Amino acid sequence: MSSDRIKGPSGITSRPPDQAPPVSGRRRLLQGGLGAAPVLMTLVSRPVLGQTCTSPSGFVSATASHPGAAICTGRTPSNWAALANAQWPIPQSTLFSAQFQPSNFGTLGAQTLLAVVQGNGTSGNPTTDTVAQAVVAALLNAMTPGLTPPLSVAAVRDIWSEYGNTGAGTAGIFTPTAGAVWHWDEILGYLRTTW
Repeated sequence: MSSDRIKGPSGITSRPPDQAPPVSGRRRLLQGGLGAAPVLMTLVSRPVLGQTCTSPSGFVSATASHPGAAICTGRTPSNWAALANAQWPIPQSTLFSAQFQPSNFGTLGAQTLLAVVQGNGTSGNPTTDTVAQAVVAALLNAMTPGLTPPLSVAAVRDIWSEYGNTGAGTAGIFTPTAGAVWHWDEILGYLRTTW
């Protein structure tokens, strides 16, 4: 053992009091890293049987303590595609155009809801097809009691309506609340919080 170390009563070797303290930059880094861990864990922790979700306007404020927050257990498009017709809240053969307007993108309006959640939408634009797939799943979740309490059928239809009427594809937008504008990827991001 080095002569500049002192062995204490517990057998732990320590630095004598006259030596220079450890580098403060390292200490700040470690303290900052340790202090940030609980915050990070808080941000990514979710309830075991679902996740906290809100209405579109509540999502804009990004607070889990929002009065409209609830536990959502919605199904993904692939989950809906795998279910039998009897497990759907409406027939799988329902046309996209019967639930959503506008539906004048390629032949999307003539597709069944099942075809759309299976990813077989044919608007001619992959971005529009992906958003259509997500809104169909969101609609079915909203129609099924208890899956997505803060997301109503009317809200899902409003999302598609504004998105479609503003051009769909990458140009389409949705305004969940005054001053907030969501593009296609933000619409998808929100809808995925309900699954």
